[in-house]
Amino acid sequence: MAGRQLIALLRRDLLLETRRLQTVLSMVIFAVVAMVVVRYGWSADLQGPSGASFPSGDTAPVGEAGPTVGAVPAAMLWVIFVFAAMLGLSRTFAHEREDDCLDGLLLCPVDRVLVFCAKAITNLALLLVMQVVAIPVFGLFFLEGSAVRLLVCTPVVLLADIGLASVGTLVATMVLHARSRDLVLPVVLLPLLVPVVIAATSATAAIVDRGAPLADVLGRLGFLAAYDAVFLVLAWGTYGLLMRD
Repeated sequence: MAGRQLIALLRRDLLLETRRLQTVLSMVIFAVVAMVVVRYGWSADLQGPSGASFPSGDTAPVGEAGPTVGAVPAAMLWVIFVFAAMLGLSRTFAHEREDDCLDGLLLCPVDRVLVFCAKAITNLALLLVMQVVAIPVFGLFFLEGSAVRLLVCTPVVLLADIGLASVGTLVATMVLHARSRDLVLPVVLLPLLVPVVIAATSATAAIVDRGAPLADVLGRLGFLAAYDAVFLVLAWGTYGLLMRD
């Protein structure tokens, strides 16, 4: 019974998203445009004082300011993912508010946790669609010959995305009835996402820059899995109260 209810809720949310495409298009456009802007700024920073560029993986000579190629792109990638995710998370209950059917959703004889699961899976799907477009662009702009290493990052991306979607959905529900919900959401959510960004950036940099195997980042993967588990359990225990309020 619960499985059919979850499928019905999930089907409804996905159909609404695929018909309008507002959220996923805004996320994809933001991510791609941000990478294009950073790419051209990055190219300018890698030029020496005489206009000569430094090879990939090198830094500017001693005494001259210059970025380290490698660590910065990984951090930039996850910062862009977080802010692109914010665009989708801010619209978690947008359809219910715009169509005045939030009360109808609350009156449905379904467990509130199933509503959370449907919303979180929808947000996760939007994140994955955005990343399917954005990650190849990132590889093309910043990794050149080492872009194939991004495939090894798949477990890192999946675990981090589950954390982003679950925590984001939980916080979006907390601020659902706030007057300035679009302002409150990032203020509450971003501090909670700092551990995910740090762990995902560290693991991505290790795999992409140093060619480390997954075995070398198992500690970070374990941290991401534990983070996901904590907030999923927290959502399971508190979501009914959040929706009631």
